[in-house]
Amino acid sequence: MEWKSREEKEEEVKEWKSREKEVMVMEWKSREKEKKVMEWKSREKEKEVMEWKSREKEKEVMEWKSREKEEEEVTILMACHYTQVP
Repeated sequence: MEWKSREEKEEEVKEWKSREKEVMVMEWKSREKEKKVMEWKSREKEKEVMEWKSREKEKEVMEWKSREKEEEEVTILMACHYTQVP
């Protein structure tokens, strides 16, 4: 069995701790990045939904105004038709 000096053992421990710390930092960075990506995707999805809802609302309003105008025109035509003197 090979005997190692105290300095060699301490150096090995330092290297091991350094590698462990590096791995922990990389894992933490990875989790942070993943969290940011998920938050960004969530905000983008929310923005898309809001834009879609806005377009749908606008479409509904335009359809409602169109129907209202058509009904008004029909009312005017009917009024003209029934008020004409033969």
